[in-house]
Amino acid sequence: MSQSDTSTSLLGSGSLLPHGPGSLWRKWDLQIHVPGAKHADQYKLSDKSDPWSAFINYLVNTDVSVFGVTDYYSIEGYKTLASRAESVSGLEGKTFFPCIELRLSTSVNDSLEQHNCHLIFDPGTKTEDIEGFLSKLPLVNKKPNEANAYCVDKDIVACGGYGSVSVKQEDLKETLTSCFGKDRPYLIAGVASGMGSNRATPNSKIKKSLADSFDDFCDLFFGNQSNTEYYLKEDRYEDKQRRARPKPVVATSDCHDFAGCESKLGKKFFEKQGDKDLERYGFSWIKADTTFEGLRQIIHEPECRVSFGHEKPDSKKPYHLIDKVGFIDNTGKDDFPVKHIAVNPNLTTIVGGKSTGKSLLLHYIAKTINEDEVAGKTPDYQNSRYNFDESSEFDFEVVWGDGSRTRLKPGETDRDDGARKILYIPQNYLNKLSEYDARGREDINKFVKSVLLQDDAVRGEYSSMLNNVREYSKSIPAGINDLYQLKTEIQEQEEGLRRLGDESGIRQYLSQLQKEATDIKSRSGLSESDIAKYENLINRGRGIREQVSNLREDGRRLSGFSEMFQHQLEGLEEVKNALLSQIEDQNIREKFAEGYGNIINLHAFKQLVKDSLELIANKVGLHEREMGKLRKQLEPLMKKVKLQDELKEKNKEIDGERGKLDAISSAKKNLKTNKSRYLSKQDEVIKLYGGILSAYISMRDDFKRRRDNFGDLSINVVVGFDSEGFQRDVVDGYLNKQDIKRRFSDTTVWTEEYVYSYDSRKHPGFIKETFESIVKGDIKTVSNRSPKDAATKLLEDYFSLDFKIEYKGDKLDKMSPGKKGLVLLRLLIDLSKEEWPILLDQPEDDLDNRSIYNDMVSFIREKKRSRQILVVTHNPNLVVGSDSEGIVVANQKGQEDAASNQKYKFEYVSGALENSHEPGKKRLPILMRQGIRQHVCEILEGGEEAFRKREDKYDFGRSVHKM
Repeated sequence: MSQSDTSTSLLGSGSLLPHGPGSLWRKWDLQIHVPGAKHADQYKLSDKSDPWSAFINYLVNTDVSVFGVTDYYSIEGYKTLASRAESVSGLEGKTFFPCIELRLSTSVNDSLEQHNCHLIFDPGTKTEDIEGFLSKLPLVNKKPNEANAYCVDKDIVACGGYGSVSVKQEDLKETLTSCFGKDRPYLIAGVASGMGSNRATPNSKIKKSLADSFDDFCDLFFGNQSNTEYYLKEDRYEDKQRRARPKPVVATSDCHDFAGCESKLGKKFFEKQGDKDLERYGFSWIKADTTFEGLRQIIHEPECRVSFGHEKPDSKKPYHLIDKVGFIDNTGKDDFPVKHIAVNPNLTTIVGGKSTGKSLLLHYIAKTINEDEVAGKTPDYQNSRYNFDESSEFDFEVVWGDGSRTRLKPGETDRDDGARKILYIPQNYLNKLSEYDARGREDINKFVKSVLLQDDAVRGEYSSMLNNVREYSKSIPAGINDLYQLKTEIQEQEEGLRRLGDESGIRQYLSQLQKEATDIKSRSGLSESDIAKYENLINRGRGIREQVSNLREDGRRLSGFSEMFQHQLEGLEEVKNALLSQIEDQNIREKFAEGYGNIINLHAFKQLVKDSLELIANKVGLHEREMGKLRKQLEPLMKKVKLQDELKEKNKEIDGERGKLDAISSAKKNLKTNKSRYLSKQDEVIKLYGGILSAYISMRDDFKRRRDNFGDLSINVVVGFDSEGFQRDVVDGYLNKQDIKRRFSDTTVWTEEYVYSYDSRKHPGFIKETFESIVKGDIKTVSNRSPKDAATKLLEDYFSLDFKIEYKGDKLDKMSPGKKGLVLLRLLIDLSKEEWPILLDQPEDDLDNRSIYNDMVSFIREKKRSRQILVVTHNPNLVVGSDSEGIVVANQKGQEDAASNQKYKFEYVSGALENSHEPGKKRLPILMRQGIRQHVCEILEGGEEAFRKREDKYDFGRSVHKM
């Protein structure tokens, strides 16, 4: 990440308004001893040269940003380092606090170790004031002449040296107050060792009380991660009636020699304790400006502003972080400065008066990253307010943590591929969703579904079932088309049967013809044996002709099936090729293609059809040759017939009538087959529709099995139905109301106005009955609507997954608007596993004050650890209570106050909450006259009270900052 580490400062030479990123995580080491320390100085070099150069070299090369330069009862080491640092390159970005180590006269453990106490001073404090304080701080020790001694070099030496002296806690407190008053340009750090659960001799209430008194006296403690939990407890005092203040614990290197600098400075090291090697750190991560005011923040936020570990806390992926943003204004109107505005990786709040450019800034950040996200959520009238981008000379840029740049109007050289995302929640968007109308439900359902689909298993099942729905939906129109084709064929076959004549009449006439033929044969002079032989040959010939007719019909059927199969196979081939293009693994892709080719081989299928047709042709040829033999056998018999021509004519007539019967038989067989296919196709289409519903039920059940309960927020899912769309598109758009009235009388299905009332239990039966009635013609369609189109429309997918949201047992649609807004905000943010930035524009407009203070603040404090958040707000609790790491203050040049800004119509200044300086000269631009803290207090109604609540929430009974 490329976040700048520079703090907000006053106007520098040649610079415009400052744009610091605010509070950032950095390594701090608040206890490092320097060469020449008053006690336990072990910085020695083998050549006995000056150790300061080597020591400073360690400071330059470490990644520690802030040091507490520590000496015993003195700031001589700090003064020496300050004087030497002026001429050293590499220390410019580092901060040094004067730190005084004292020993108190009290001890509370079995080893009789005295309390260690450190005073960390604001480096802005005059060194003579600190030395004046030490000169007034009395020692417990007395001079040899029993005179009072103080924390000055000659008195300490007279009392036995720096390792022998101590001070009383009461004297220290009194002297600090008398010298510095309530401003407190210092923090008091105790040493956690011996102060935990074994902090005092067992059963010694006096010593435990002393330990608690020292605990109460200190602002923070030097220790390690194992001490943190204890000092965050509010019930850690012996007197359980007293409420302890949670206090931060920070790790330090406590270096006294070069070996310590080498192994501990900014590093992880191991400490031997018995037979264990305990992991320790020679620094703490502190999230703050590198100023004394920054350090104060850990007192107000002991849980959130201090962290242990080798890696930087709250670390986010660089490509998920906005590093800085900026207007590119070449219009010449001086609307916007060209300086980028740094954005904090955690929480950045944008504040300002009305129409100062707060929402404008957030709008262009959102629009630059994802224009569709903005357009879909922002009303047209609101978009029209931000019309600066209509000018070709205007642009906006977002620079990401990985260095990529996204432009509002991307050019060929822009590196970002447009794949970055955000979650943007504009003003009043939650109110719009909370109306819970059809559009609101659709948006909520869409988002909840996307959240649940973040689970790979759920997404896989859902994708599979959704493909089933798509396939069913695609198959239904094709099935209905086939059904109506079959219906047409059946109608044509029935008409053809009628044209073929009456079967019983034909049979009766055929019987008569056969009698006449028999009479001719009897009169022809043939013997009985000749007649029997003749009849046998004639019957055999008729059988062969019937077989040939059947074979040729089989050939037509095979050819028809071949055409249909090849057509469907071509469609399947397209689906297969699309699937192969999506399979990434080459081996799997090749194996599947090979297996598919083995299973479905078009060439083999064509050969099969060809072979079958050749077999039919061969059989027909055999039968025709057999017919030739029969005709030769009939010739001698026919020569004996005296009435040969008459018999031939009669046989021809008989064959004609038999042919009609064969045609009728074949037509009836085909008609029966088509009617059976028709009923099967009708059932198949209804089953396809049932498959759609079953797929949604399966999706619902899968979501139910795998869905999570997110704390107090729970999500249930049901299969929903778009009754309004079904009524509009199907009932009103296609069906005849009078036929519906005659066909359905169940008032649980239809209201008196014939508006469809969806009932999940009755719906499948209703669809089946309506579909069959449309196809049969019992329910007609409105004018210009075909029955086939009506049937297709009836079976379209009007189902959806409808997610029912509850919060603490209350249903979303029953909640108050404020509570509903909070729940929706949590729904949109808290449930998502996405890591892209969140942009909120005045979310408090959708919430009530109680929701903001009790829920929203804690929610944002937690969520900013995992996702970058930018909030435009006029609520001080969202700024101060949420401990916003970065503040952007916006201002628009007033029409009457032309000097309010430095140069531009819209200007911005940014920094941390702890950035503080009292109002300066009025001739300065308005944003430069005071610190970020003062701007927050001035702009936000209740801002000063919010700071006070934050600083007093642990009963911090001192005035820790001068307002």
